[in-house]
Amino acid sequence: MWSIPPSKSWTNYQTNKDVPLETLTDLVPYFHQVTDFNLYIGQAKFNNKDIIWTPIHQWKYHNHRTVHFNETPTKETNSDKDTAQVEDLLR
Repeated sequence: MWSIPPSKSWTNYQTNKDVPLETLTDLVPYFHQVTDFNLYIGQAKFNNKDIIWTPIHQWKYHNHRTVHFNETPTKETNSDKDTAQVEDLLR
């Protein structure tokens, strides 16, 4: 897909047809839990913190920690667990 300029709709390379926003947002998990989502650069906010949609299809904070969307993650590292526990305490 491509978008020219990067604030216009996306176009499918193979069909040369516009891709509806709903199709793109369906590809992004937790889309409805983020705010200020900029589809073209992959940035958004979650709990008033800046996050980014990575090339490996994950939401990350700018410090590279995984974003946990009020659910228990299926795969965690100790540092991710610690981060989640601290965030819970701060709430």
